Amino acid sequence: MEFLSLVIVVLAAFLTPIIVNRLNINFLPVVVAEILMGIVIGNSFLNIVERD
Repeated sequence: MEFLSLVIVVLAAFLTPIIVNRLNINFLPVVVAEILMGIVIGNSFLNIVERD
């Protein structure tokens, strides 16, 4: 299950800048969007990624 969590984190880090640019969200820096994505997939919201 640790490998799946790693794959999810890498995909989120790779896809977040692409999504931000495609949606023309210019007011939100990519770093902030990646932090928000981490909150969403992490323990705070959806709990998709397991803690090590």
